[in-house]
Amino acid sequence: METMIRDFLRSLHVLAEDIAVEPEAEKFSANLSAGLMSRGQNFGQAIPMLPTFLNLGGQLPNGEPVLVIDAGGTFFRVCVVEFDDDGQVTVGHFSKHPMPGSLGRVTKEEFYRTFAQALLPLLPYSRKLGFCFSFACQNLPNHDALVLQLNKEMQAEGVIGTLVGESLREALRAEGDSGQLDVVVLNDTVAGLLAGYLRSRDAHYSNYLGMVLGTGLNVAYAEPIKCIKKLAEPDVQAYCQQFAKAPSRMIINTECGSYPLKQLSPVDRRIDDKSVNPGNALLEKRISGRYLGAHAYETIQIACEEGNIFSPAFCQAFARLPGISSEELDGFLALQAPNPLRNLPANDSDLQALTAIAENVFARAAKYVAILLAGFHMKLKAGQDPSQPLAVNMEGSTYYKARFYQEQIQINRKLYLEDQMGYYAEFLHTDDANLLGSAMAAYMNL
Repeated sequence: METMIRDFLRSLHVLAEDIAVEPEAEKFSANLSAGLMSRGQNFGQAIPMLPTFLNLGGQLPNGEPVLVIDAGGTFFRVCVVEFDDDGQVTVGHFSKHPMPGSLGRVTKEEFYRTFAQALLPLLPYSRKLGFCFSFACQNLPNHDALVLQLNKEMQAEGVIGTLVGESLREALRAEGDSGQLDVVVLNDTVAGLLAGYLRSRDAHYSNYLGMVLGTGLNVAYAEPIKCIKKLAEPDVQAYCQQFAKAPSRMIINTECGSYPLKQLSPVDRRIDDKSVNPGNALLEKRISGRYLGAHAYETIQIACEEGNIFSPAFCQAFARLPGISSEELDGFLALQAPNPLRNLPANDSDLQALTAIAENVFARAAKYVAILLAGFHMKLKAGQDPSQPLAVNMEGSTYYKARFYQEQIQINRKLYLEDQMGYYAEFLHTDDANLLGSAMAAYMNL
């Protein structure tokens, strides 16, 4: 039975053990460089590699409070952040509010008014704001950002195409405030990078990544400005003139989930065809928590269509299952009950096949995480000395909640990156990364 399952997975081109990490990492690394060369977002041909016009580094002005808004998902948070002389962080005047547009349709005026009204009580403390706005945006040299896209769950008319910082200032003026507010806009991946750098900047790391592996996928890092060929010279000058000492690097929001994978398996194609954005976010659809359950579901569906892996009773029960979530898939392997997958097997062969498919889904995704990480090692030439590893500030619910997936990622990191390729990385986690990273962005860039 084990050989039959392996042959079945291999026939679908999804068998994890068939993936060669190093050659694929070289292709991924080359595409990262190509994204720095191309102008425009170029989602179809190269990783977008979006310049943020934000610096990684600099001194923290101790004792100076800054304001933070962390907006994403169904809630947003507002607070005041301050660093003391020892680098310790104080978060105060914290409040949490429903995200505008998450509970019903709003206009763009109502959208930004909600943020303004939550921010107004905190303005006496500071006129500097780090705004973590975790939606697709184009960052500008003045630290504002143009909204390109909102999640499909967000019902906010007219927000796409607006400038986040300027729109917030307009909303403050409409509430009777002067609107005098310095704003830097960033996303959660960039905030994670900055927070990880804050917590570990005195350690001996060769470089830093901020990575989100949750329902989505993204990575941020700092790139030498001279290598960002897509930047126009006036934008480079405008960026550098903001600092007393011109920075040598700029943070890149890679949007690497859009890596244009060339070959799709029958399972990948089914998932892509059913998605809201066919042809896009192909690496994200292979790695992130939003899609891992779907990989198992489509693989089982094909097995039942072919009729030689599972019993008829299993397939009849499976036909009544509307779908599989990543949480259910991980819970099945962890022997959690109740779990809808545990009710499917009619015999030991069914259970063996279902377990093998579930394990392979996570193992295959973990192989692509290894490819991604190895590609960044190659691009940055970082982590080649075990005493100076690459620091990876890892955020995201999927990585921390899917235990089997996390184990596979760490196994692959040791086996392929360390033992075979000589790359060393240390995974970090920072509490309240979005809040701290947003405060860092305001401190270092305003």
